[in-house]
Amino acid sequence: MAARKPTKHKTSSRSGSAPVARDLDDLDDLDRSILRFLQEDGRTTNALMARELGVSEPTIRNRINRLCGGGLVKVTAVINPHAHGFACDVLIGLNCDLTARDVISASLSVFDEIVYLGHVTGRYDIVIEMLFPEDAALFAFVNKELTQIPGITRAEILHVLKADRLDFDWRPHATDRNP
Repeated sequence: MAARKPTKHKTSSRSGSAPVARDLDDLDDLDRSILRFLQEDGRTTNALMARELGVSEPTIRNRINRLCGGGLVKVTAVINPHAHGFACDVLIGLNCDLTARDVISASLSVFDEIVYLGHVTGRYDIVIEMLFPEDAALFAFVNKELTQIPGITRAEILHVLKADRLDFDWRPHATDRNP
């Protein structure tokens, strides 16, 4: 972990709990500093952050609770799927009867292999990303599951042969913006 210079942050002495952060504009410098720590290592202790940032440990804990409670942040472990035997990565573009799009989405959402499902504009109506251990599992899904979902009129499967960037460490510059 890169060394950080301690930065003093003033905390508010408001009575009651801090308001829940609803969007990136609700973040102050201390929130952004906490996010930088957590993005670098989600296991960073509150005590370490408090020391480095010049605030109390309860302040850090309260800020993290506020960020998580507001739905802006989720601290979690991310598994590298390729390191765990999921060698088959596919994107599937679906065209469907638009009146059935929500039913199709709900039907697809039950499959654990789906890591992303989005309603989109353009060539497709729904795009999904799926991970399988091998091509045979993809083949089985397409022939036994996907073809059984009413309302799908066309499916185009894009098999990812090589991913040059797989980035779960998305940084929307939230830690760099000025409030």
